[in-house]
Amino acid sequence: MNARLLAVLFLVAPAPASALPGTPVRGAGEPLAGVVLDRTVTVAGHEFYKHFCMFWHDMPLNERFALAIHERLSARRGNQVVVEYVGRVLFQSALPAARADVRPLSLQAAGVAYDTAANAEVGRLLFSDDELAPDEL
Repeated sequence: MNARLLAVLFLVAPAPASALPGTPVRGAGEPLAGVVLDRTVTVAGHEFYKHFCMFWHDMPLNERFALAIHERLSARRGNQVVVEYVGRVLFQSALPAARADVRPLSLQAAGVAYDTAANAEVGRLLFSDDELAPDEL
């Protein structure tokens, strides 16, 4: 099932009134709703962040998710970019050497991150288990 089609559930299902500390921000009234944290350090990383945010803010209901973009520097494997939501890795890839290739990668990352975060949110709304904490689904 496509997560973009399931995003309609977000319009119907209200956000939980009491969120535990450290859980994702859900709702337009929250101060951190829709925030994308920039933890990049190189020019290519900043370029990725800039393009990712442009694509991310075009996604429907993106304000329900607070993301973090980390850049891991490695001389052996190249610089890695990681998109996280509630401590879960939504997307991870090596940054390309050519700056022209960063934009298509950030478009792909925004799509994958949105689909994965939306699926996790839909799963959280549809399934509950008394033995699991809200963020352990």
